[in-house]
Amino acid sequence: MSPSLSPSLQSLLPHRSNPEHLLATKEKPDLPFSLFPDPELNRQSLVYRIKDDIIYSLIIEEYDGEKGGWGPYHADDVQLEFVMLDPHVRTFLECEKETGRFWKLFKVPDTYGVFKFRILYRRPGVSVLAVNTQVSVRPFNHDEYERFIFSAFPYYASAFSMMAGFLVFGVAFLYSKPKAGGGGKSTKRE
Repeated sequence: MSPSLSPSLQSLLPHRSNPEHLLATKEKPDLPFSLFPDPELNRQSLVYRIKDDIIYSLIIEEYDGEKGGWGPYHADDVQLEFVMLDPHVRTFLECEKETGRFWKLFKVPDTYGVFKFRILYRRPGVSVLAVNTQVSVRPFNHDEYERFIFSAFPYYASAFSMMAGFLVFGVAFLYSKPKAGGGGKSTKRE
């Protein structure tokens, strides 16, 4: 994941859970990485939330022997996989011809866990490009859900109907009079 995105790509990224912001605002003393008590906020980790829109971007360059330097690589078949055990997202990256930046905007799947951004690019005459970046995907916090979920209305209705039923039963039980003649001693004949 490239930390410096062009302004055109930054405008595509919605302002939700930004991992760079999360990592920058966390207090971190000058300790080695392994001594952090919270592994989710390690300096080397990226944390995303389910259903977030994220941009993955990288720059690929090739050596130009005629010019004697590195120049942008152009291709339309560089494939990105967002993998836990199996690929959850598999898509082609879009290329900016003048810079060699490859990028893709996609939605994180509705599954949380440890994922990898994986690129394995093998073409004749070009070195193998293998990029793996491990990230964490977390579920929504308890305060990030909608206030009333539409699909839960039957549960809301059942809870309120039980409360109303208990209230009606309680009022009927408390204010009903016992039958006349039934309040005396019971007699048993043997």
